[in-house]
Amino acid sequence: MYYRAPELLRAGDAYDELIDIWSVGCVIYEMAALKVLFKSHNQKCHIRATDRWLEVRSQTTINERLKKRRPLQEELWQEQCAKLVFDCLADQSDRISAADTLGYIWFEYSD
Repeated sequence: MYYRAPELLRAGDAYDELIDIWSVGCVIYEMAALKVLFKSHNQKCHIRATDRWLEVRSQTTINERLKKRRPLQEELWQEQCAKLVFDCLADQSDRISAADTLGYIWFEYSD
């Protein structure tokens, strides 16, 4: 349940790539912060937590949370990570597409 997008919990049957992007944002946050972002025990609590996140989310807040957890990371990496999480964990109408995530350093290919 930790990685479910809020619209999936509400509607249940409407599934698209944006739901996967939400999950990717949750996983990337967890890898960077070493902490689950939405740790809830039931669907109602999860919806409440994600709604609260969407109301107060900001790139600065995400960046600060990541700094507390891993203060020694390269600054550019951390800023890009915060931006990616911010864009993935947005309201469905504002969420980044899978194709657009390829512009982030997390997904650049190097030999």
